Amino acid sequence: MLMLFAISADAWSFLGGDRLSKYVRHPTFHWQTVTTEHFTIYYETNTATARRLDEIRASVELSRSNVLQLIRVQDFPDRIHVFLVDSLPRMKALRGSAGYGGAIAKIRVVFAVVNETNNGCSTHEICHVIASAVWGKPERWLDEGFASYSDERWVRRDVIAARLAADNRLLPPETLARDFAKHPEEVTYIQSSSLVGFVIQRHGMEKFKRIWRDGFESIPKALGLGVDGLEVE
Repeated sequence: MLMLFAISADAWSFLGGDRLSKYVRHPTFHWQTVTTEHFTIYYETNTATARRLDEIRASVELSRSNVLQLIRVQDFPDRIHVFLVDSLPRMKALRGSAGYGGAIAKIRVVFAVVNETNNGCSTHEICHVIASAVWGKPERWLDEGFASYSDERWVRRDVIAARLAADNRLLPPETLARDFAKHPEEVTYIQSSSLVGFVIQRHGMEKFKRIWRDGFESIPKALGLGVDGLEVE
């Protein structure tokens, strides 16, 4: 059963109502809303998005559970707001830039293009919101690397990273960390997720969390070996 949802005054204040209202009250969008236990989903009627609502409602709750399990947190009490559109032009109209997914962790918002052939409403974006809310906002390479690592659709990341290595396309770790946005996403996202996954699996989540909180420069102290040693591993 679909339910309309009204944002309480307390929740509005917590989320920074003016920033959220920029999207909720956008003049070119006439939203309908449905809710799950932990999400409010905004969508437009008579679109391909609307026909996948049942699927989205189930998937966001599963993604939330998976992220909480990954970061070893019992609960995340804040409601997450998910804005769904059915095309890249509609995403650009809403956000000012096109992209199949996005997130603003500070106000607990996820954006996604969802239509017959694409579902950008992924674990990746929900991880951005929850991990940054719980652990704090990290450097970009950590944020994108961990979000990609969390996403079940990225299970072949290490295979692809190996191909990039064979083609001599991997970046030096310092370049990955310092100049993430200056290099192709098909390299940076794969390399960062593979590196993050390796650190977590080899050294454990607690040491990874230290790097998340203190950044690239903290790697030697967090892991007990330098960046060169990590690269050798």
